Amino acid sequence: MRSPMKHLFISIPLLLLCTIDWAAPTAIFPIGEIQSSTQQVIPKSTLVGQLHLKGGNQLPAYATRMSSGYAESGISQFTPDQFHLPITIKPALATQLAAYYHQDGWILVPRGWTLTQAGVGANGSSLLLFQDPQQHYFLRYHSTGACVGCALAEASVFFPEAVADAKAGEFLYYANTSTPIHTIRLRPHYIAYQAKTPKQQRVDGLVYYNPADDLPYFRLELSFPASLQPLATPILNFYLPAKNKSR
Repeated sequence: MRSPMKHLFISIPLLLLCTIDWAAPTAIFPIGEIQSSTQQVIPKSTLVGQLHLKGGNQLPAYATRMSSGYAESGISQFTPDQFHLPITIKPALATQLAAYYHQDGWILVPRGWTLTQAGVGANGSSLLLFQDPQQHYFLRYHSTGACVGCALAEASVFFPEAVADAKAGEFLYYANTSTPIHTIRLRPHYIAYQAKTPKQQRVDGLVYYNPADDLPYFRLELSFPASLQPLATPILNFYLPAKNKSR
């Protein structure tokens, strides 16, 4: 399980199994876009308790059930075996958050949102999409698992070194993003970004890339209404290590 981070500074089989039809380096990487899904298994979340944080705050804790590329049944269930996280979140924000457990660990989500797409691939990749009740906004998490080419392609938009790695290994890579992004490197392997869609919808994200890691790439992307924008900081910071950590 990915360890919790707390310091400052997202078709299912298509993404998960790394059979993306890239035409890199001219392919355009989508930012702030939700792709339709043809998944056969409707994802499900089940309340299984309360997640206890430092300071006494608690978050509703959910197990998740989703399509699977490695389970014989075609379904994977992820249920936590512990309900404590050594992180601190302001009480006013904690009352607006819930926690969902999946293959890679916990993810923080605005309360009342729904898991609308989710799945894990045979290579260990993972995708989760949460949306508000009106499905105007979203939070998306995506990791590439053991697929080296997928990690290089996804990271190439954000990390210059990923482009160099892709060229050296003769892998595909992206040429540009669907909308301009502003990036800042927060740690050697972490980049935060912000963008506005053509509809002027704000998008915030955090990307991790480290080819030496067992999980070399993940990206968390979200688009919130102004009323929920303060939640973006604790949600994204949860994945960001302290400055004195090696990752």
